[in-house]
Amino acid sequence: MITPDRIVRTTCPYCGVGCQLHLNIKDEFIYAVEAPFDAAPNYGMLCVKGRFGTDYVKHPGRVKTPLIRANRSEGRSAKPVWREATWDEALDFVADELVRLTKAHGGETTASGNVIALPPTPAPKLPTKTPTSSKNSSAPCCTPTTSTTAPASATPVPLPVCN
Repeated sequence: MITPDRIVRTTCPYCGVGCQLHLNIKDEFIYAVEAPFDAAPNYGMLCVKGRFGTDYVKHPGRVKTPLIRANRSEGRSAKPVWREATWDEALDFVADELVRLTKAHGGETTASGNVIALPPTPAPKLPTKTPTSSKNSSAPCCTPTTSTTAPASATPVPLPVCN
């Protein structure tokens, strides 16, 4: 069995759920991915991408520095030419573009624009049951009873049982 040099707790990069991961690392290589059982939202479970999708970390074609398109003035139909940038330059570029777009086209241009609040939806009305027992016409159709399958240490849970 391989013993990791270190275990890194992180968040899965694939979707927005935020599943928690433990990356088992040996010689700077992720050899196994596990999910902690005590952490929301995944509680020990992972999808296929989360469990096995770490090959991109060591891929030789992985982009490790920000890239900015150098020939933006040629238009979108021109083949893009990329240049490396620092993280500060890239973040400033993105922030400036978001400000420019918001000023030019309004707040709805970005996801940080106006949020539309929908009116609350009323709760559905549930049908009421009428008594159907011939034993006692004033008793409700379903009478609560206690679960017998729960362990002795657990608090009994009332379960509906129809007459």
